[in-house]
Amino acid sequence: LLDRYIVVHFEAEEKYMRDTQYKGIKAHIKAHDDFKKIFENFKNSGVSNKEDSIKLFKMLKEWLTSHELGFDKLFLK
Repeated sequence: LLDRYIVVHFEAEEKYMRDTQYKGIKAHIKAHDDFKKIFENFKNSGVSNKEDSIKLFKMLKEWLTSHELGFDKLFLK
């Protein structure tokens, strides 16, 4: 479910950036691609216990916070 949301959200955001000719699109898409790789690594390693779930949650929280306060904030200007 989360992996599908990530794909749909990033695709919509990237389409909007292309449509508005956002100049920072390459770096923004690279950030999305990097996140997808990190998420896939977590998923493939088998989040199977509470400790793994906490690590995943912390990673998601840190990435989303830094991405939204960094890249997305620049995009919205």
